[in-house]
Amino acid sequence: MIKLKNILSEQNPALVDPDGTIKGGPKKDDELNEDGHTDVASAKRKMKLSIEDAKQMLEKLEGMDSEGDLPSWWMSKIAIAANSLNKCRDYLLNPDDEELEEKYNIRSQSCKQSDGDRGNTVLYYTDKKGKKRSACHTSKKRAKGQIAAIEAPPR
Repeated sequence: MIKLKNILSEQNPALVDPDGTIKGGPKKDDELNEDGHTDVASAKRKMKLSIEDAKQMLEKLEGMDSEGDLPSWWMSKIAIAANSLNKCRDYLLNPDDEELEEKYNIRSQSCKQSDGDRGNTVLYYTDKKGKKRSACHTSKKRAKGQIAAIEAPPR
């Protein structure tokens, strides 16, 4: 900034105020009001930009034939972006779930319960003794119920 002021004052002294600031620029005592220099402010700005971008893309897609094709590289980026946004949302709304995801894996797949009934959700986890386990459930909600029971403090 000092070099710029020196260059400006040498080439055109009328561009520099008597107090040494550049005319039309911020004054020495002015506070800069910028976002992006702290995590929360930066995240807010990026979310707003993402919303704008998503709205524009959705508008364009709405005008296209629903049976039309899009490049596979583009669809891959959309899938990755959607997954990343979903994980970021989950982290903010359910911060404890991030730790549980490392310990437990819930998958949608056909399975048979111990009583012989059919299920469609399998919970994979490692018990406290280090043994790999799996449990068949009829829903993701029931699998999460088992996680809650496993994680509950002892009585």
